[in-house]
Amino acid sequence: MYKKILVPVDLGREKNAIKLCKAAKDFASEDSEIRLITVAPGYGMSVVASFFPADAQEKAMEELMILLTKLARDNLDGNVSVRVREGKRARKILEEAEKWEADLIVVGSRKKLSRNGQRVLGTCSSGVADRAQCNVMIVRGLPLR
Repeated sequence: MYKKILVPVDLGREKNAIKLCKAAKDFASEDSEIRLITVAPGYGMSVVASFFPADAQEKAMEELMILLTKLARDNLDGNVSVRVREGKRARKILEEAEKWEADLIVVGSRKKLSRNGQRVLGTCSSGVADRAQCNVMIVRGLPLR
């Protein structure tokens, strides 16, 4: 069993997020810590940010925290924490895993096929699996929508 399990979720895909929570519970013991994380895209360029009200990103982050907390409360037991980050998904997930000293990352992979029909990992799950300093469990076959 693992002591610190990081679970990145896309709150826009609730069914997938619930599946990831269930998978994390399968690898947890009574004294494990599970941390849910979601990563909001940043505005990147100041010209993009100028199209939004000054507090739009802050309000979005607060709403994501509420949704993530509800997901954790409804689907996980025990020692659970939640984090909302802003930026590039794979990079922020890897930073959180390293900072928190996670020993397992449970990440989803949607049903993505290459041109020749073979299953491939998406950009985020591939980036996490390739560069993580800890074990990564990929939950395959999550629906696209």
